[in-house]
Formats: sequence, structure tokens, C-alpha cells
Amino acid sequence: MKFYNYELAKTIIQTFIDLDVLDSASLGIHEDWFWTADTIYEEGEWKKELCSNTELEYAYENKENPFLEGDHPNLKRLIGGLGGSAWGTPVLQVEFKDGSDKTFECYYSKGEELSAEKYSERIENYVQGLGDISGPQFESRMKMNLEKFTKTEENSK
Repeated sequence: MKFYNYELAKTIIQTFIDLDVLDSASLGIHEDWFWTADTIYEEGEWKKELCSNTELEYAYENKENPFLEGDHPNLKRLIGGLGGSAWGTPVLQVEFKDGSDKTFECYYSKGEELSAEKYSERIENYVQGLGDISGPQFESRMKMNLEKFTKTEENSK
């Protein structure tokens, strides 16, 4: 399972805020962006409160639990109702004030990883079910370069 790394997301966003270059930031599953992306920072403010990674795991693992239904704050902290993905790649997409953007891998793994063969099989099954709207977006995203975040001056773009 690949969980969103909320702590890394906060670090990346704060780095670009400090450089005064960030316009917006969204978290989502790269391969399923159309259905899972959620804007978390925009117009100079946080749109969603991000908890700690430990709280995220608890909320995700217990989302079927009755006390996490409705207005429970940890359930609201999931991105698109998800804490991560067993097959996709959680990413943070940042859009800069100059109109450019970057997409960073933004997850940590826990448990068994999918083999390349299993991953390809799940992607193939997913693609077969894509519609007129989500299909083109999926194809576009598969051409994107996913980056790993390292805090350097290069991050100022």
C-alpha cells in the first residue's frame, strides 16, 4: 500500500510558499487523477487540513468504523476519500504563479508492493473502463515526468 505522505506534502508546499512562487497544490492518485485529485492549497490558503501520517493511516484503516462516519475530522482529511492506493501512485501537483507546474511522488509504502507485472495488469484493467472524459486525462498524465522532491534552490524552478 502506498499512503499519501502528508508530512512531505506540507514540506513541499511550505518550501514553495517561502519562495513566493506557489499558486496552488493538489494531491491525488496519478493514474486516477480525474476521480481522486483534491486541491489542498490555493489562493494563499490551505483548503484542506492535513493531519500527520499516523493519523492518516488510522483514518484510512478505520474508515468503515462507525465513529469515522459523517463529520469525523480524520475522515475529512482523506484525499478523494482515499488514504493512498494499492496500485496507483500518490502525487502532489504544484502549480506556480508563472503558470508552470511540477508533479512530485508523495507517498510512503507500507506492506507488500505490487510487482511490475501486477501493476501493469491493474493499469490495463483500469484503462479498459475509462470513459470519454477520464480516458484523455489518463493518457496525458502517463506522459508526465514524476519528480522526487529534494529541498534545493532548484525547487524555485
